[in-house]
Formats: sequence, structure tokens, C-alpha cells
Amino acid sequence: MSHALTDRVLILDDQVFIGETVVRMLGECHYESEFTTQPSEFFGWVASGRFSHLIIDLVMPEMNGEQVIMMLARMKCKLPIIIMSGG
Repeated sequence: MSHALTDRVLILDDQVFIGETVVRMLGECHYESEFTTQPSEFFGWVASGRFSHLIIDLVMPEMNGEQVIMMLARMKCKLPIIIMSGG
């Protein structure tokens, strides 16, 4: 499957193992991706305009997925979002 050169996925998850696993899985599907556990870093990367899709964990201690989505709405972010949760 071919993806546009701009198909880059940004992942926010508080669990390093999960984030790294998602990066590896996306790589096997020929997607470029970046991962962070820090909401502040995540929002900076979103603002950079380098990403085409977002994956957000729903349950996180510092800022939960709902709060992240509300902040993205305030930023007028129009990127597609996938929400995931392991528990």
C-alpha cells in the first residue's frame, strides 16, 4: 500500500511500551510516526504541521484523552484522530 509523502502519525500515550509498539506497527505498514508521553511536546508537534493523523490514549495521568481533544479543538486542529485505550 502506498501512502502520501505527508502521511505521518503522531502518537500520545503515557506508556512507553505501548507507544513504541504502535510506532513499530505503523512502520511495518510504511507509515512514518513519532511518539511522546508528554502532552506539552505533543501539542508542539501538532502545531508544527508535520503530521497528518493523531493517535491518542484515552486514559493518562497528566492529561486524559478528553482534555487533549478539547485542547486540539481550541487549537482548531482538523487532523483525523484515533483514540485508543488499554484499560
